[in-house]
Amino acid sequence: MKPTHEDAQLFADCFNRNGSEKELANVQWQLLENPVDKLYVDFAESDSGDLAAIYASAPNRFKVAEQTVTAVQSLDTLTDAEYRGKGLFKKLAASVFGRCEQESVDFIYGFPNGNSAHGFFNRLGWTSLDPVPFLVCPLRSGYFATRAPVLKKISRWIPDIPLAKPRMPVLPEGHAIRAALSWDEFDIEGISEEFSSTYQVGIVRDKAYLKWRTSKPQENYKTLVYYVGDEAKAVIVYAVKEKHGGRIGYILELMHPAGGESMGTALLRHALRDMVRQKTDAVLAWCFSHSANYSSFRRSGFWTLPMRLRPIELHMGVKPLASKDSANLLKRENWYVSYCDSDTV
Repeated sequence: MKPTHEDAQLFADCFNRNGSEKELANVQWQLLENPVDKLYVDFAESDSGDLAAIYASAPNRFKVAEQTVTAVQSLDTLTDAEYRGKGLFKKLAASVFGRCEQESVDFIYGFPNGNSAHGFFNRLGWTSLDPVPFLVCPLRSGYFATRAPVLKKISRWIPDIPLAKPRMPVLPEGHAIRAALSWDEFDIEGISEEFSSTYQVGIVRDKAYLKWRTSKPQENYKTLVYYVGDEAKAVIVYAVKEKHGGRIGYILELMHPAGGESMGTALLRHALRDMVRQKTDAVLAWCFSHSANYSSFRRSGFWTLPMRLRPIELHMGVKPLASKDSANLLKRENWYVSYCDSDTV
């Protein structure tokens, strides 16, 4: 794929004619505006010039132990209906992986869905880091009554009432939570650098990355910052979307200093109060139990979301490429992920 509007249109058109809707603006944002400014997407073309298959991945700067490396996230794979059964998925993957290794890309990782996971783990040699760490905070009863198998038959008689009333956090003197409209308003680099000391493997969540990530077309993210005096110490980013048959809140990111769980909890409760006002049915997050901010989620009413209630089947995996530290990458307990890592929110 070339970094052109024309190739972005070819990409979107191929997905759209195969029943998987892709907005051109999202393709351009994700692949052509990426701050790393590299393109790791391969097309297969037929003899007539038709686009027969796509393997798309996007680069990110990653922290691995004390090093900063380049990794690529596997995003979209598709073989056009007319060209299936010819092994194009595996051939394109091998082409992308080979190019990545030549350019010293450390590893490839991603979150394949239930339809594609078998191909990644059994045909492409990925290592599973399952399960994806879904957390949920239920906010209204009606939404869950229609989804819990034991309640479906009687859901019509269950009133749709609020399940949580988060208290406004009482902050110490000199502490404050304020909304931010721009990443230039506060020292996000300091927050990110301090938070990154709590994990071994994860995206470098610096200003360039977060500016790009929260510029995703047609999304409406809110950012709250926790201040001690004039110093920004912690941040939360969240959104509410009409999705999965309800109004669903998403915690895109929550970062606080090591030992700053009370700051994370205060930010979460502030965000939850806002989402309750928006009549949100439930709030989702991705957070491992070993992550530094996990206790903030638990204190704020988040629970592990059972597999049978998850809105989509997702998996998590990684494949080392040019990495000299593969052992670190293959340990689930070394990773930090959030919805910031997802391309669907």
